[in-house]
Amino acid sequence: MSEEPVFPSVEPPAWDQIPASLASRQQWVVWKFEHKAGAKKPVKMPYYVQGGRRAGTQGDDRDRMRLATLHVARRAYERGEHHGVGFAFLPGDGLVGVDLDGQLEPDGSWSERCRNIVAACDSYTEISVSGTGVHAIVEGHTGTNKSNDIGVEVFCESQYFIFTGKRFPNTPDDVRPIDEAVLRRLHRTIDDAKEAAQAAKRPARTPARAAANAQPGGQGGDDFQRVKEAAMQNLGAWVPRLFGGKEQPKNFASGPGYRVTSKALGRDLQEDLSISPEGIVDYGVHDMGDSQSGARTPIDLVMEWNPATPKPADALKWLAPLVGVQLTKPARSAKNRDAPAPAGGAGGGGGGGEPPPIDPDDPDDPGEAFDRDNVLAMLVKGKGGRPDDCRENVLYCVLNDPTLKGLIKKNDFSQLLERTKDAPWGRPAGEWDEEDDLMLGEYLLRTYRLGIKGKGTLRDGVLMAARLSKYNPIHDWIKAEQWDGIDRIDHWLVDVYGVQDRPYTRLIGRCFMMGLVKRAMQPGCKFDYMLIIKGDQGLSKSTAFRELAYPYFTDNAIRVGDKDSLMAMQLAWIVESAELESLNKSESTAIKQFLSAQDDLYRLPYAAQMRKQPRHSVNVGTTNADTFLKDATGDRRFWPLEVHSVNVEALKAMRSQLLAEALHRVNAGERYWPTREEERELVFPEQEPFKRVDEWENLLDEYLNDSTRPNISELPRADRDFFPSTEIYDKALNIKADRIDGNGNMDVRISNAMKALGFEKYRETTGKRRRGYRRLPRAEAAAPPPRPADDGPPSFEDESDNDLPF
Repeated sequence: MSEEPVFPSVEPPAWDQIPASLASRQQWVVWKFEHKAGAKKPVKMPYYVQGGRRAGTQGDDRDRMRLATLHVARRAYERGEHHGVGFAFLPGDGLVGVDLDGQLEPDGSWSERCRNIVAACDSYTEISVSGTGVHAIVEGHTGTNKSNDIGVEVFCESQYFIFTGKRFPNTPDDVRPIDEAVLRRLHRTIDDAKEAAQAAKRPARTPARAAANAQPGGQGGDDFQRVKEAAMQNLGAWVPRLFGGKEQPKNFASGPGYRVTSKALGRDLQEDLSISPEGIVDYGVHDMGDSQSGARTPIDLVMEWNPATPKPADALKWLAPLVGVQLTKPARSAKNRDAPAPAGGAGGGGGGGEPPPIDPDDPDDPGEAFDRDNVLAMLVKGKGGRPDDCRENVLYCVLNDPTLKGLIKKNDFSQLLERTKDAPWGRPAGEWDEEDDLMLGEYLLRTYRLGIKGKGTLRDGVLMAARLSKYNPIHDWIKAEQWDGIDRIDHWLVDVYGVQDRPYTRLIGRCFMMGLVKRAMQPGCKFDYMLIIKGDQGLSKSTAFRELAYPYFTDNAIRVGDKDSLMAMQLAWIVESAELESLNKSESTAIKQFLSAQDDLYRLPYAAQMRKQPRHSVNVGTTNADTFLKDATGDRRFWPLEVHSVNVEALKAMRSQLLAEALHRVNAGERYWPTREEERELVFPEQEPFKRVDEWENLLDEYLNDSTRPNISELPRADRDFFPSTEIYDKALNIKADRIDGNGNMDVRISNAMKALGFEKYRETTGKRRRGYRRLPRAEAAAPPPRPADDGPPSFEDESDNDLPF
């Protein structure tokens, strides 16, 4: 009989110490200890809160949909089946994990390296489950790097952290951005540790070995240096050509580069080949000659991985045209290495180190033809030496052709491709569309004899190129200026719309601007409020919103639940519901779900699967109606504001500083939603003038609060606490039983009216146990519905479906 496995005891997480900015993200799992064959200690296995191990591709749609917020993960943990909760890093979440293992010294103090790294990160940091390690989470983006020798790892977009909530002493209580210099220093620390470990394993170098691996000297020496420098500045020109699709584009601390796995290289090693602008490191190479600590050069890689270039001169000749370097002397390959060097070249007997001048009338003048030959040299060839019909060839042409280079970019906000300059087929800068795909195909055929038959192949190549040149215009706007320290977001509604400066306008003005910036910087964050501007017709109420977000603004009718509307919202930062028409026509539950949604699910035309897009827009409304809220009792989403003028010029003048101030406050962790007290004292009273009151509420008010005695044996109804439903129908509303509808609409109207009058549904516990409504104590009836403390914007699940105002 096998013994029950014994696992280490784990204390529950310190829930109140976990940052609200992380708790509200749908990125949480639960975990438990499990024994794994061959492992010296139990592993911490992640599970989804609904059950089942976390497996498959981290960050794909299936994975994201099964992750949960901390609130839900905590409930799953408290069922007692798991040992703790964990936070999953996902592509695009803007977070970096810094994992420090074994940093506790024998005397109970933390190592100097640990203290220095934690101080440099200056972000939320906690002590690990074992008590000997440290986890820090920062805002940023980087590549993955790890050294087991010093116990330091940096990762992004994958893996997960087990959370304890045990804060490292004197560290911030929320996640903060990390300085790029700190990231670079972390990677250098890890790389140095790896290099030292490899150096300890590497056999001592002999003078003969050093001489054999020395860089070629004499003639052509300057060419080697120039080619290597040019190759490191233009990795895309030769790395894909050399490795033929085995490479994987990666973002390093020093910029975009590539990583090639050992498996792709066909070797039985754990370490990968890393190629970045900062350097080339191959940790799988133990005998590296003149290359120190794993550092390689482009010449080394070409010699190693291109069978046709086994010698330095051969590698130089192959690489030079790809990176746009004209050799001062013909490289002397294995075939001509014994031939005498011509006079007058660099390093030759003729003296001078400069190449001979080019004759402008020489038909062999390189010029544009030289650039075209460079591109042709890197294309994948088929039979007869003609370029293959494949997406990689489209990519290489778009990246390296002198006319096409820099033409295509991807707008990371709108997810659209754009022309950044005039295209060679005559179209100016603008959105890239199907016509551009077709004209690109014609250009490639005419210029390189590269015939692409399928539109899909053209589009795939374009997408691959655009992915390497992404930008986010909204981020650029927000970060365009540094905040000058002058407070504006509390008063911008007063300056733009000319309303009275009061606590309510300061509250909603501040929360709206911060929510606008938060949604742009962290798409999918919780922000389900709607600012509603009420004013006379022709007042140009929408102009300010349009000016704030143009061209990422739409006032087209947004139809709740409509796929086309959801797709249109992906192109907007501010979405206006003009005259509140679309929302007034929708069902209450649908509107509530629409405003509360943090992700939009829709299927593109002809697409094979659904797309899940974190929402990066905020909703606003405009109207000239005097009453437009059906029932604002207890609701918190809608911020109405009556205006009489619009000063667009004032908004233009302050827009950059409004965004900069909002970003500063968001980064500082300031709250961008009202508290319960602010809702009760400031928001709800502002909603009252715009309510549409149900006449049943007036009839019921007269009946329920009648202070007279209907007959000598009864109390005044104003003193009664319970009213049966049958009495409400028959006596208060004079509706007989045969007229009561069967679909419950009357019940909903009565329930809403009774709730507004301070009653709750109730069933008697004795006697006939009649169903009806019980009067609440006055203080309780006036209070808003309870919800959790201010640890984030209120959750959709906290409210009743009957509270919707439209």
